[in-house]
Amino acid sequence: MSDILFEQFEQEIRHRKPGLADLLRPGLPADTIRVMLQTAGINGFLEPVIAYFSWKDGSDPGLTILESSPFPESIYGFLDLRTAIEHFNLFHESLIYHPKFEEADRRYFPLFWDSSNSWIALDIDSNCGGRVVLLITESEQLVHEGYATVEEFLQDATDANIEDRPLTCFERL
Repeated sequence: MSDILFEQFEQEIRHRKPGLADLLRPGLPADTIRVMLQTAGINGFLEPVIAYFSWKDGSDPGLTILESSPFPESIYGFLDLRTAIEHFNLFHESLIYHPKFEEADRRYFPLFWDSSNSWIALDIDSNCGGRVVLLITESEQLVHEGYATVEEFLQDATDANIEDRPLTCFERL
């Protein structure tokens, strides 16, 4: 995955929302990320996860949901790695109460959260090459196709900031 895509995304966040760009937490060393994922028992196609959290480790937790979203017209905030791991494990724990989480169990790694019941997540199944999905618990189906690749997602997120429009994945719901 190209660092250029992350740099372009950050540049457009900085242009549209300079306060948020200043409050994105520095990225973590790749080895630290690998250890944290391994310690949590998370396996699969993890290179996109490592790339994201090497770039930035989420946004300042003191921001409101509107302040923390790097996307126009969105309330999805960028999770830090520790919180993302907690949410990943929550999908498994939620099976008892929400059987539809069986589809998400140990497969989707959350990156962004709406502070309620929806996530933008990476598919870490090694057969799926890092596609990006929406997980929406209030929907009839939990998983909604977002983007075929992480690169496609980053390009749309960059373009959405330039054009001041929602992500295209929300328009397809």
